[in-house]
Amino acid sequence: MTGTLEHRRTWWQRNRIGLLALPLALALALAAGSSRLHDYWWTHGFHDPVPVSGGAASLVDQYDDGHLRYPIEAEYSVASFVPAEDLRLLGGDPLPDGVRAWRLSLAVEADPDTVLTGCTVAIVDTAGSLHRESDAGMTLDGSRFSTCVPADTPGPQPEFGSAAAPRLLEEDDVRPPTFTTDTVFLLPQEAVPAAVRLWYSLPRHVELPLEPSGV
Repeated sequence: MTGTLEHRRTWWQRNRIGLLALPLALALALAAGSSRLHDYWWTHGFHDPVPVSGGAASLVDQYDDGHLRYPIEAEYSVASFVPAEDLRLLGGDPLPDGVRAWRLSLAVEADPDTVLTGCTVAIVDTAGSLHRESDAGMTLDGSRFSTCVPADTPGPQPEFGSAAAPRLLEEDDVRPPTFTTDTVFLLPQEAVPAAVRLWYSLPRHVELPLEPSGV
């Protein structure tokens, strides 16, 4: 019995410094984990909205994948947001019940030399749900993915997988300094559109209020 007690006293003596330091080590580990969690949460969410003034927002951002880096800068506003009653599914079938189509026209102003490809556009409804143009899982006849550039004059484009500076393709004309783009969204019938949200890389994003017309 005496040997067992002596062994316990010896173990505590040998490890007392480590045991005293354990709370500090645990606190440092929790702090580091919280920092990583904050960084991940911040860079993967809509936490840095661009100020909106007079219905327009000037987005200043930067693309950086560790190899290629270039600035992104443009002013966005909503030209129109109206129901798109004339749309049909690929193959000619009408839209199914419970779904409504909307057509968004964005007005964009930017230097023709600025790279603007690679954006994502979505509609936010009054319930806070986010609707991208492809979320409905239905292919519309003649529709295309959302874009922040005209289809025929997209401007300078990066060559993905390459660190070469973005450039204008030989077959493309110079993009005009002001233009509009159209995107079609399919939303549930009960969804009430409230805003259009646009981003290149989070957390920076543009959110413009919507006032649907022709409803």
